[in-house]
Amino acid sequence: MAQAISVRLDDEAEQALRILEATGMSRSDAIRTSLIASAHRLRERSAVAAEAAALEANDGDRKEMLAVAELMVHALLAVDRTRAALGVLQDVARRRPDADFREPVAGDGRPGRRARPPRPPRATPGAGAD
Repeated sequence: MAQAISVRLDDEAEQALRILEATGMSRSDAIRTSLIASAHRLRERSAVAAEAAALEANDGDRKEMLAVAELMVHALLAVDRTRAALGVLQDVARRRPDADFREPVAGDGRPGRRARPPRPPRATPGAGAD
């Protein structure tokens, strides 16, 4: 059963009501929808807080959270070290524009090994003695 209520609105609430009414909602629909949405958000916050408390109370979950946090710290430190190394390379590159910092590639196209210049053919005994 519908129940009529009266409400005194301050300036902020009145402005919010005008925004909702501008979408085509009636005044009653805007107020009803806002009350329901607000109650829903409060229930969600309570549920999330209860879940966080349950996770915190569980030793296994707490250990897992700490392990994940430690992993994240190590990952962030690795990113910082990589950025620092990149900064050094960029600084050197600015000072030495002729420097080549590309990854060395072997003659067979595999990364990680420097390509060697071809060796001159070996002289075999008795060859070329005409």
